[in-house]
Formats: sequence, C-alpha cells, structure tokens
Amino acid sequence: MLANPNDYFRSFLDQAGLRYYTITFLAGDASPRKYYRVQTPDQTYVLMDSPLIDSNDQFLVITSLLTESGFSAPNVYHSTAKLMLLEDLGDTTFTYMLRHFPEKQEKLYQLATQTTIDLSQSIIKRPEAVPVYTLGTFLDGMTTFLDWYYPESQGEQASQEIRQSFLDLWTRLYDAFQTLPQGIMLRDFHVDNLVYLENRSGHQACGLLDFQDACWGPAVYDFVSLIDDVRVDLPDSLIDQCWASYESAFPDLDKSLAQKLSVSRLVRILGVFVRLAKRDRKTHYLNHIPRIWTIIERNFKNPDLKEIKAWFDDHMKRRLVPRINQAMILAAGMGKRLQPLTLTTPKPLIDLKGKPLIQHALDRLQSMNIPKIIVNTHYLADQIHAYLDDKNIIISHEQDILETGGGVLNALPHFDHAPILCLNSDIWWHENQDHILTDLEATWDDSTMDVLLVLIHKKDTLNFAGPGDFTWDQATLTPQFREQETAPYVYTGIQILHPRAFDGQTSGTFSLVDTYRKAASTHRLKAIVLKGQWSDVGTPEALEKLRAMDLPPSSPVRG
Repeated sequence: MLANPNDYFRSFLDQAGLRYYTITFLAGDASPRKYYRVQTPDQTYVLMDSPLIDSNDQFLVITSLLTESGFSAPNVYHSTAKLMLLEDLGDTTFTYMLRHFPEKQEKLYQLATQTTIDLSQSIIKRPEAVPVYTLGTFLDGMTTFLDWYYPESQGEQASQEIRQSFLDLWTRLYDAFQTLPQGIMLRDFHVDNLVYLENRSGHQACGLLDFQDACWGPAVYDFVSLIDDVRVDLPDSLIDQCWASYESAFPDLDKSLAQKLSVSRLVRILGVFVRLAKRDRKTHYLNHIPRIWTIIERNFKNPDLKEIKAWFDDHMKRRLVPRINQAMILAAGMGKRLQPLTLTTPKPLIDLKGKPLIQHALDRLQSMNIPKIIVNTHYLADQIHAYLDDKNIIISHEQDILETGGGVLNALPHFDHAPILCLNSDIWWHENQDHILTDLEATWDDSTMDVLLVLIHKKDTLNFAGPGDFTWDQATLTPQFREQETAPYVYTGIQILHPRAFDGQTSGTFSLVDTYRKAASTHRLKAIVLKGQWSDVGTPEALEKLRAMDLPPSSPVRG
C-alpha cells in the first residue's frame, strides 16, 4: 500500500506491477524534479517525478547509452512522460562518502577522474539522439549570469554595451572550445550525482545520476566540473594529481582552454544560483557563491585567461555576498542561576529595561530583516509561546531538555540547509564598531567554515568572572580551546552555524561545545571579536547591574 496515498503515483506504480510498497521522499535538486524511494518486500526502487517536462525520452536515451557502454547508470523499469521507476543505486553518494570517510577522498577522486576518461574513450561517436552542445545552448546559459547575477550584485541591469562585450567574448571562446576533443558531456558530473558502488569494479564503482541534460561537446567539461566543484573544497595537491591523470590520458589537451571552459561553467552557475534563490526561493544555493569565486580566481592565476579576467575586472565592481536568511534564539534553559526570579517566569521573559530579554534578541534579528526565526523552548514554555504567539516565530519545543547542541539539532528540520544565525536569549551587548551581526554575516565563508563565533576580550565583559573560553591566533582567525586555566577570550552567545556541522550527530542531549570541537578538528571553526561591552544575564546580580546602567539602544543593522 502507499503511505500518504497519491493517486498520481499509485496508478503509475500499479502499471509497473508493484502491489505492496511504501513510498518516502528521497531528495530534490536544483530543478523541479523530485525523487522518492519505493520499498517493496523484496526490493527498493527510485521514483523520479519530473512535473515540468514534456517527455523523459532524453533520459532514456542517455541511460541506455551509458549502460550499453558499460557504465553504472540506473536501469529504467517503467516510465511515462513525467514519471520513471529506476534502479536504486543506494545512498552512498560521493558527498556522503567524503563526509563520513574523508580518508577515502583521494581514492574517490581517482575513480571519478578515471570515469570521465573512460567515458571519453568508450563513447567516441555521437549517437544520433544525443544533441550537440550548440552556440545557442551555450549562450543561453551564459546570459543567465547577465540576467540574474549581474543586476543582483551590481545593483543595476547590464548596459547594452556590457552585454554585447560579454557575448562577444564568450562567442569567440565557444569557437575555440570546438577544438577540444569532443565527446559525451553529462553536464552534472559532481559529488552529489556520483554514487560509490563498493561491490563493483573499475569505473562501474562510480554510479552516475542526473544526466538527462547530457549532450555532445568538449568532453573535458565533466572533468573540470569534478575538480572545480562548487560544493566542496579540494586541496591543490589533489587537483594537481587529478589533472596529471587526465593529461596523461589526453596528452594533446590544451589545459588553458579547458580552464576557460571551466570558468564559463562557473559563471553560468553564478547566474543559475541567484535565479534559484530569487525565483524559486532556494536560497541555500547562494552559500556556494564565495567558493565559486575562489575557484574562478584560482583559474585566473593562469595568464592565458587574462582576457576573461580583464572583462570581470573592468565590469564587476562588486561581488554578491550571500545574506543570512534564517536564525535561531536559544530559549529552552531552566535559568537556575537566576532563581528565585525564574521560579515562575522563564528566563527569556525576565524584564530588562522595559522589555523581555528575548525581545532584545528579536529586535536584533528583525533589524536584519531575517525572514525565518526559530525559538526553542522547554521550561515554562507556555508563557514563551503566549508571548511569541503574534510574532511570526516558529517554535521548536523540547519535551526533555536537550542542552544547546541537542536543541539546535532538534530544530534543524525547520531550517534550510544553509547558515543559521544563532543567539542566546540571555545576553546583552553594545558595539563600539560597526554592528557585529553585519560583520558576522560579511565574514561568513561557506567554503572554509562550519561555525563562526563572536568572541569578546575578557576585559570588555561586564559580569564575567570565569576563566575565559578561548585562546586565539589572531593571524589566522582560528579559535583554539584553552589548554590552561585561564584564556583571554569569552564566547558571547552569538554565532553562525551551518547544519552540516551536525553531520553524523544522532539526536540526544549534548552541548554545542562538542560541535565546536568537531569543527575545530577540521579547521572549520572560526571567530571574530566584538569591540564594545557584553554581559551574560545569568544571575540576579548581573541583571540588577544592567538595570542600573544607562544602556544604549540597539541600532538597525541591515536594510
């Protein structure tokens, strides 16, 4: 039977001969396609739903070509114009493997590189049904940059002169790309679309997904998609190793021309990701933009790319900095140190200068125009729920207290897979410099960070008497956990967290300190310093001291 019956799916699966099954959502992607896992008593399948296409014929053509050529594409068991029942290649994507078995990175990239080589060497003649990568197709992709990324980053539409110079540049380069060895281009050859099949040998251990847009053109396209992947950071040594393998297979390859092709792909992706964010509200794609520019700049180190670099130097005065669009306020604590005040009132609702503590945090977030705010609750939760009832806040209630780490993990289903601005509900601060939340947002680099903390020097705290939380090498902006009894920096309760920081963490009760230690072990824990005053509102004495002060108001921080 079908869980959550859907006649659309049920009729299709009945036609496929399935009778007893459950169906669960598996994944979506940048397109409107969605994937579901169908579980029968004997086997699992993947159901691909492509609601906005006219036909699945192209997918059928490419998957037949790949399987007949000895590659591991999913078999198709049944299909209609919009639905396909596919072989289930499993969940061990290269993305999964890299996160859980990072020691296998070199092996995986050697396998993927060899697969791109074998694709080119095995499929040497264009099948009639495989379309050519035409100039029109190429320029349609490139103009996505002009139509979406350019106006979003520059604040205005590209002039006709700028548009023409851009199109002239890439038209000339397209002609040059035709001199590269031609072959099959799967066009989405990256870690999310590759599955590690440990029980298969050779390139068959590399399962292939999401290739319905494949065409015939410069075959090196898939290789540069792999090593210039906007989703992952690769060490230069591994990139060089992959290039050495590829160039060994194709010694006459013009590497500079291949790098120009890679930049064309990256520029197109900049436009696509902004379009996904603005048109389709898939804002998490914007978090890859800093990494895209890092990869483009790496390619620009080749002086043969000076013409492309010159266009961007002349016409791109600003780069788009992704905004943080979701936040969390930690408000589930018992407030034991504030007793007796918290015996009948939850700490987030304790008054400070005419408004509850949690409202000070809300004011900060709302001044940044963050559209999604989640608050976790536990102790005396009904009072907090009543206070937040008319404030368009999402509640993440905890039946059992989960501590800071468990509380964020429990709330993750409410969030997009994108950075989260997280504030403690029991803090007060005032900046002497530009606003710290703006600085925090501007400092966030998705390519190098999983956690970004705001620290303050112990001398600038108002009510702190502890030993301190961090020592810090300021040259590298990398916090280090203290190894002595005292440390000069204190964590303020202000941070950005990415959901991937919790990868591999099961549900339960744990502190965010565990998450920080994990991020620090891979050098993805970073920090900035608050220059001003800060206080933890954790005791009656601290609260009374703040109440007696002439506290400056918070200013709006982002328009």
